[in-house]
Amino acid sequence: MLRVKSIAAFAVLLLVAVCLSSCAPLLYHAHDSGYAGLDRRLGEAATNGGKMHIVVVHGIGDHAIGYSEPLADALAAQLKLASQNDSTTNDLINTNGITVTNFLREYSFRDGQRTIVFHEVTWTPTTTNIKVDAFAKDLTLNRHRVLVNRSLKTTLMDESLPDAVLYMNPGFRPRMQAPILDTIKRVGNTAGTNDVIVLIASSLGSKMIFDSAIESETNAHVERFIERTTDIIMLANQLPLLHLGSGTDVGNPSQPPDTAARKYLRSSKRLKTSRMARRGPPANRHEAVIHVVAATDPNDLLSYPLTAADVVPDDNNSGDVKVTVSNIYAHNAWSILFLFENPEAAHDNYDQNSWLIKKLVRGYGDQLQ
Repeated sequence: MLRVKSIAAFAVLLLVAVCLSSCAPLLYHAHDSGYAGLDRRLGEAATNGGKMHIVVVHGIGDHAIGYSEPLADALAAQLKLASQNDSTTNDLINTNGITVTNFLREYSFRDGQRTIVFHEVTWTPTTTNIKVDAFAKDLTLNRHRVLVNRSLKTTLMDESLPDAVLYMNPGFRPRMQAPILDTIKRVGNTAGTNDVIVLIASSLGSKMIFDSAIESETNAHVERFIERTTDIIMLANQLPLLHLGSGTDVGNPSQPPDTAARKYLRSSKRLKTSRMARRGPPANRHEAVIHVVAATDPNDLLSYPLTAADVVPDDNNSGDVKVTVSNIYAHNAWSILFLFENPEAAHDNYDQNSWLIKKLVRGYGDQLQ
């Protein structure tokens, strides 16, 4: 019996060793077009006495307060900024149909005149209990599922996909938008005249922030937020997929759907142009550019590269404000035998991709404005 157990233990160790030795890095790094980087944008804001506000919105799946820390720390390290240890978390109480408390966490990094304030919105509480109640019966089958299937069922099907389904429900969507809209109004209200706003949204979060802003764009604080948006970074972008549910002429490339992203950028162009008309030409030419960057892991099952038609407003070639669109590609996890990359890691680990972080900060390709 002892010999059998020893052989079994050895077999398990051998299998683990084979799996570990078969893990291989995926080194595909590429981009189209170019991006000047957050470092340049932060420097321009500081030169004019302004700050950079980075609004972080998570996507599908359950998230806890503090989820933005790995991303913020990585960006700050590249920018050589020091934490100000001033983190505060505010309750965002939503009474739209049901009383739910979401959260807005704010903290900053600084070096001399350069300051970044992060605004992390957590909307997970809006959907968590609904998902738990809906799948309580299904949870009883977990003990009968094999390890990989159980993990995928829990993280992908039970925790993540239902968020997108709930957001497509027109009666429930305002509840999910409420904490994001509260954040937009707060940032728009506190942003100074020379401050710039950068959006970093993951997965469904991109569409959620565009929708939330556009549906309330006549609010003065929302207008100020949209007007000061200079960079939009989408991690695990899903706009091409979501476009299939927008507009009435799907499949006609000459008439792209008038999506929330296009409306947001059109509104931003209009507001920027109006501000420049009031104040005269901008002190630096980069104020008249809106940068859109989509980061994609090719093995992320829920991410798609952008085309200009996905986001560029119809009047992009007119007026004084330009919109640039760029894709950047990198793998977020190692592969097993070059046959499999964990789809959960591929979708979630953008904030741990050091190559990607460096490019977002320092820029890449043809250094666009």
